[in-house]
This record gives sequence, C-alpha cells and structure tokens, in this order.
Amino acid sequence: MASIDTVKKTGINAVNIDFEYPVKILYVHAALVSSAAVGNRQLEMEEFLASADAASHIFHAAAGAVQAASLTRHYNFGEGFQQPTVFVSGTIEHPLPSLVLPAGGRVRVFDSANIDAAADALTVFVQIERL
Repeated sequence: MASIDTVKKTGINAVNIDFEYPVKILYVHAALVSSAAVGNRQLEMEEFLASADAASHIFHAAAGAVQAASLTRHYNFGEGFQQPTVFVSGTIEHPLPSLVLPAGGRVRVFDSANIDAAADALTVFVQIERL
C-alpha cells in the first residue's frame, strides 16, 4: 500500500533530495530567503531518475520571475498550478507533471544565478507518495 510522506531539507543555494525507494512527487515547496547581496536569484527545480547521473534528467522548471535581495519568497510546484510567471503575495506557483521516480531518484532545487551561495537560505519540502 502506498503512503504519503513529507521530506524537509535545508541548504544554502541548492538542495538535493535523494530517494531510496520509488516515489511519485506530489508537491514541492521551496522558501528562499535572499541575503542583502545585490542581484536577482533564479530558482529552478529538476528531477532525475538517478541521483548523480545528468543523463537521467527528466524534468526541469524555472520560476518565471526572479527574486531580488533581502526578500523571502515561496515557490510551489504541483499538478494544476497555473501561475508560473508572477509572484502573488510573495508566492509563485509552477505546474508539475505527474512523474514517478525510481529508487535512486533525485529532486534538486537551486538558485541558478548563484548570487550569494554563502548566505542565501533555502528550505525545501517535498510531498511524496511511496510506491
């Protein structure tokens, strides 16, 4: 029987979440707290069939708006979301296709602009269904 779990991980600039069992990704939430360093952050999310294998890359999404310095913004990725290009009340929502990752799969959330890798704080929650 499948079960629903939530995985939380924090990091600076990038967060990788690896799975030891097959999962369906239901929802991803990321909160990025940007430092005072000037520059626009670009949050992106990727899914891989194998954690360390770039050739197994199966999904990529970039938020349709950037985040400036000294802000907290929330990024939601899930089925049915339709607001990928603008923040509303500090939140942007990006559609996520229905995907199943095998054991060894990875979800990666990161700031591709890498403005202040030492001070920007990123927290990621991934809701999964274990298969």
